[in-house]
Amino acid sequence: MLALATAGLYVFYPPVDDLIQDMNDIRVSLYDAVREKDVAETQRRVAQWRAQVRKLPTSVRIRLGKVSDAQRASVDEVLYSLKTLEDYAVVGKFREVKVFKSYLEKSYSECRLDFREHK
Repeated sequence: MLALATAGLYVFYPPVDDLIQDMNDIRVSLYDAVREKDVAETQRRVAQWRAQVRKLPTSVRIRLGKVSDAQRASVDEVLYSLKTLEDYAVVGKFREVKVFKSYLEKSYSECRLDFREHK
């Protein structure tokens, strides 16, 4: 039973590179939704990206045993960026969303580096 539970963890929390690839795909769809000013799709894609970002620390922990403070901080920064972008989109401030995308890109880039460098 323990082996089955452990296998389940590895399936639900895929390796970092797989999570990053999923997030890259979601990111493209999110930016398409922003460009089209589609609030519902923007929210859906933000929720998907958020779910994947939240898996990063657990994925690292079950494979390597430890998550660094820098990794935790970078996850928090991406989550903050996604929330802010979503908040702007919900009230229809898509000009601000487009401007804020650069900050999201920066925080996501740093997050990817933090997790890929500490594998």
